[in-house]
Amino acid sequence: MITKSRGLARLYYASKYTVQGIKAAFRHEPAFEYEVYAFIVLFPASFFVAQSPTQWALLVGSCVLVFAFELINSAIEAVVDRVGAEYPELAGRARSEEHTSELQ
Repeated sequence: MITKSRGLARLYYASKYTVQGIKAAFRHEPAFEYEVYAFIVLFPASFFVAQSPTQWALLVGSCVLVFAFELINSAIEAVVDRVGAEYPELAGRARSEEHTSELQ
């Protein structure tokens, strides 16, 4: 039986796994890497473009959502690739539908 950490130890391990996941996505997913570079350029520009704090929050929030969907996409692709090298119909649908969610 696996015992789960509690308190600060749980926070530490959760943060550690989060950083590992972001590093892995940056290393293995070119799209995530491009989005990080775009964010580095566009984040400072958001201060000049936004006309109110609400607009700024929406601009930055949309970038955060792009990161989140890209990480979900990467996770789905990793699971589909792990299951097998063949290209079954359901796996293709899962990938297509997840890519579509990134565009929404």
